[in-house]
Amino acid sequence: MAESMMSQSQRHEAFAVAAHIVSDALGNPTLQSAPTDMKEYLRHAERLHTYFREQTETSAIAIRHYAVLQFAQLLGKAAFVCYRQGIFETAFLYLKSAHDAFDANTSDDPSSAEGQKLLTEAARLAYVHGCISTEIGDFQSSLFQFQHAKQCYEKLEQMGSTSLDSKFYTNCIGSSANSLNGLCRDAEAETLYQQFLERGKPDNFTSAYEVNICRCYWSAGKFEKAADRLTKLIQLREGQYGSNDTEDYLMGHMLYCLGNIRISQSRADEAFGLHERALGCWKVTFGEEHHKTGDTYHKVAWHQSRLGDDHSARNNLKEALRVYSGLDRRFRKGEIARSNFKLASVYWDLGSRS
Repeated sequence: MAESMMSQSQRHEAFAVAAHIVSDALGNPTLQSAPTDMKEYLRHAERLHTYFREQTETSAIAIRHYAVLQFAQLLGKAAFVCYRQGIFETAFLYLKSAHDAFDANTSDDPSSAEGQKLLTEAARLAYVHGCISTEIGDFQSSLFQFQHAKQCYEKLEQMGSTSLDSKFYTNCIGSSANSLNGLCRDAEAETLYQQFLERGKPDNFTSAYEVNICRCYWSAGKFEKAADRLTKLIQLREGQYGSNDTEDYLMGHMLYCLGNIRISQSRADEAFGLHERALGCWKVTFGEEHHKTGDTYHKVAWHQSRLGDDHSARNNLKEALRVYSGLDRRFRKGEIARSNFKLASVYWDLGSRS
């Protein structure tokens, strides 16, 4: 009843204020943070999202620029929280609504204060979209999104805007390298990783890109170079946070990558210990429902199967499948098929030994 008595202008203002409040409550989630408490705000974001979609479909209102900016900020943060929780389908729905809102509300003068704000949010949304596309393995899409975010930054810089700092631009470079790495364009990826790293401090053990460039070395057969770099980073992390480092996911990332390289070096027993440590880190930092935790359950099971410990391998493969079969399982069909195939092999071995 109260809503029906509101004017169109009042509805615009109420929508914008609500979006602003929830957006502020979400803060600024980052990849390193584990925003489990932020999930509590997603239901409020979802209610605003549902309201927006209903109004758009019935053409009852056309959200004004101010509301679009607040709403886009909210949806970008909500999509990022969903990304960290592995809720990719919902994240893509939020991003689509944000893009739809932008399409319906463009600025006649991109260089105006209003136009610059819209371009700033477009850059941020493109970056989040790229992160999610990377996570589900759609590297062509993620590369496009990161390049678009970079182009938005360059336009803002030409206008003299400081709404995005140079770190955003640097992250676009590193993230584009991740996409190229995923597309097996490793030489190009290595070049961009080097550009990213040259902009920061050396041996930065808080940067994922210090680890990711080692994947390029690994792909190129530079096993010693990759292993030496990762070993040094792990030692630096241990010096800061201890051997049971769960400060964030990065220790697990280093251990997992080094373990894969040790397998390529025919040092599988050493790799087993590294992958077990990675699993311990990611169960704490990513959580039990994250697909990377599932990947590590599978990897540990691979080692156990190799050593003839089929009962443990079976249990860990079931854990991997539990993770993959959770939220948004349609994005994990490859992983589900891989773990089911390995589980069938383990059951075969169990039957043969009995």
